[in-house]
Amino acid sequence: MSPRTESQWEKIRSKSREKILNAATELFAENGFNATSISDIAKKAGISKGLVYNYFKSKEELLDDIVFSAFNEFDDFFETLSKNQNDPLESLYRVLEVTFKSLKEKPQFWKLITGLSFKQNIRERYAKQIAHRK
Repeated sequence: MSPRTESQWEKIRSKSREKILNAATELFAENGFNATSISDIAKKAGISKGLVYNYFKSKEELLDDIVFSAFNEFDDFFETLSKNQNDPLESLYRVLEVTFKSLKEKPQFWKLITGLSFKQNIRERYAKQIAHRK
């Protein structure tokens, strides 16, 4: 058996990271951020606790990655939309289409975001970070 290539290692790393993010999203949505431990996330993802820390320094960094990856997706969508759409009605239709598609495909993520939106300290933290990104 030959050693793995860099491309194969990258796929393994990407898959591990995705498992961690999916497990964390589900557990944060179901149990809440404070009630979920890194051990819980590792167990759900089927990996070691140490491997979680290999990808993320803390639970907070993991949550940030979940939240900001979604913001980045929406930023990209709106940037593309603003460049390609002149018809306001068509733009509104595309926004609704993408929003409902996301709600259907990522219910745990939206449950998490909805829960976080009721926590003032988290809401303020992300509002400040988002404002400073521009």
